[in-house]
Amino acid sequence: MSGFGLLCSGQGNQHKAMFDILAESHQAQAVLQSVVPFFGCHPVEYLQSLSEEELFRNQPAQLLIATLQMATWEALRSSLPVPRVYAGYSLGEVSAYGCAGSLAIDKMLTLIKRRAVLMDAAAPQPSGMLAVRGLLQTDIETLCAVCGVEMAIINGPDHFIMGGP
Repeated sequence: MSGFGLLCSGQGNQHKAMFDILAESHQAQAVLQSVVPFFGCHPVEYLQSLSEEELFRNQPAQLLIATLQMATWEALRSSLPVPRVYAGYSLGEVSAYGCAGSLAIDKMLTLIKRRAVLMDAAAPQPSGMLAVRGLLQTDIETLCAVCGVEMAIINGPDHFIMGGP
């Protein structure tokens, strides 16, 4: 099987300049303008209004990243083949539905906002996640027990995500 696949990432790499690459794309700007009612202002203004700490909270981070993914896909869509598959990792799973046209962006953002609220309610405060690579699962399990955290995601035989307070 061959073909093009679109993969949307999870959160964690958000930053204040994340929309800059889309400044010249009319297609991307149309997407960003379409979500002004959801954010109450342009998403770039919303992004710039956040402190560095707020930028890494689930709700603002996930909403901005999903918006970025939709706007980026719109900017690239006409230059790329039609994907055979849309996929995503964590938050990116929801964005993939939006990029595939299965969820309108306003519905996607509403779902993501609810997802973030539920994630925050389920986690102790303060809490976080950490990627660990290069150790065996048995070593990670020992570290988790000693540190009082959980193995949240297994990405491969030596790539894990730990989460907790």
